[in-house]
Amino acid sequence: MGSSEEVDPLAELREGQGSDAEAAATAAPPPLPPRRASVALRPAMTLPAVRMPTRPSASTAAADPFGEPTEPSAPPEGSLPERLDHFRTVLRQKVETLQRARTLYAEREAELRTVRVSETTLRGQLVEAQGQLKARPVQKESAAALSRESARAEVAEARVARLEAELLQVEEDRKDLSRSLADVEAELARLSDELARERESRGALAEELIGAKEALSLAQDRVSELVTEHLETQGALEAVRDEYQATLAELEQTTERLREAERERELAAAERTGLSVRVGQLESLLSDAEWSNNSLEEVRAHTLEVEAERDGALAESGDLSEKLALAEAEVERLRERMESEVAALGEVVESAEANVARLEEELRTVTADRQDLSRALAEVEAELESLRSAKQAAPEEDEAREEGAESRALEAEAQAERLRQRVKTLEVALEGARRKNPAPAPDAELLAERDQLREDVASMKRKLMAAELALETAASHKMKVARLEAELAQLRKAK
Repeated sequence: MGSSEEVDPLAELREGQGSDAEAAATAAPPPLPPRRASVALRPAMTLPAVRMPTRPSASTAAADPFGEPTEPSAPPEGSLPERLDHFRTVLRQKVETLQRARTLYAEREAELRTVRVSETTLRGQLVEAQGQLKARPVQKESAAALSRESARAEVAEARVARLEAELLQVEEDRKDLSRSLADVEAELARLSDELARERESRGALAEELIGAKEALSLAQDRVSELVTEHLETQGALEAVRDEYQATLAELEQTTERLREAERERELAAAERTGLSVRVGQLESLLSDAEWSNNSLEEVRAHTLEVEAERDGALAESGDLSEKLALAEAEVERLRERMESEVAALGEVVESAEANVARLEEELRTVTADRQDLSRALAEVEAELESLRSAKQAAPEEDEAREEGAESRALEAEAQAERLRQRVKTLEVALEGARRKNPAPAPDAELLAERDQLREDVASMKRKLMAAELALETAASHKMKVARLEAELAQLRKAK
């Protein structure tokens, strides 16, 4: 195929050679299909690259593979050998051209097979891409679902991160709680021992407090009895004073009667003197009557009357003398009784004043001891409160405070013992005062002391209630520790 004007050289070859003519009679190979650019059918997928066969280096774009060299011109009128050489040359050229065409055809056929394989692959990819394009909405929905799942996954990852942080925090809290539980378990035995000792000390203090309260109650009763006896003694003294005043009044009345009796005696003596004078007169009259017989009977009757009057005056004078003697004896007896009673009352008053002074001193001592006991109890309770508030302090401080509390308790016990001794002494003194009917003490001081004792008893009751409240608080703390242990056990089980 040199030019459009040339005839088919295969026809001449077919005419010259039969077998070669059949080989040369085959048509030229069809032109190659145009190359198509590979298009990415799937955005997310990459198609396998199809390796296209490369052309031989001998063939170029400018040279025609079927191009034949220019045939030499045949001699117009040559001999047969020349013409035969000419045709042989042409035939050799045609054979070479045919050989090149066959080689090119084989190359193109191999390339075609490769292209067909590529076409089949591309068609499969096309079908797959079409299926993918058809499934694109589903993929979009899947992508949306995937995005939602991604969002959910992000939320879940954030939640997982948060839960991991919480888990780490819970783990740290668990470790802290474990350490705290270990510390609590380590301190629990010591605190239990301290609580037992504290309860024992509180029990002892409560017993001492009860004993002190009983002693104070007995002292208060004794003081009340003392006040009652004081009031009774005061009433008795008032009665003695009234009796003394009555005796003085009676003595004054007796003195007045004695004076009246003396005046009556003087009057009787005067009357007796007058009667004696009158008797003399009567005797003179009698002598005169003797001379006068006419008036004898009258004189006798008058004499009898005068004698009767004289006997009555003498009898009355004797009665008055007896009354005067009795009055003088009564006055002496009353004077002696008054002097003895005044002396006895003076002794009683002196002894009562001494007893009152001694009892006041005892009461002051008891009050001082009670105040010391109250201060000691207050200090012990303050120490107990400080021990409760300082449970987390160092063991040395706890031991020091415990020793201080024990020493305070011992001091309080010693003071309570001294108070008991003072109360016993006071009871003995009150019993002696009751036997001796003591004189009255100042009412205001006794009442103030009684009120003070009542206030102290009330304050001790309040302190006892505070101690019971402290015991309840310790029990509530123990319940909290038990609850924390239960929660820690639940956390361990959950782990």
